[in-house]
Amino acid sequence: MTIGNKIRALRAGKQYKLREQAEIFGVSLNSAYRWEHDLSQPKSTTLRRIAKHYEVPYEWFFAEEQLTGTAMTPEEQLEHHLVEAAKIIAHKLCASIDNGVEFEVSEEVVAETEIA
Repeated sequence: MTIGNKIRALRAGKQYKLREQAEIFGVSLNSAYRWEHDLSQPKSTTLRRIAKHYEVPYEWFFAEEQLTGTAMTPEEQLEHHLVEAAKIIAHKLCASIDNGVEFEVSEEVVAETEIA
């Protein structure tokens, strides 16, 4: 679970709206959104305030475990990181396309990235 996923889970547990969370921590709505979607991370001082507010250890944000407390296997960690990286790349690609940037992908690249 990423830092963004953990922040989102904590917020949902308190039933805060994203805007409320942004106000609590003195950040823009955009910043709070970017944290939860792993497009950026809060500063360490802000993350410490988040931990204190939600009464979780600061180190919990960096632990490679799920909310259930079960440790992830190395294979699960790798898969998780690859999926999160793919999400970030896809988001940036979509943003680039929205800004008029054109891309060409060769058949070789497509063949190399196909998952069996």
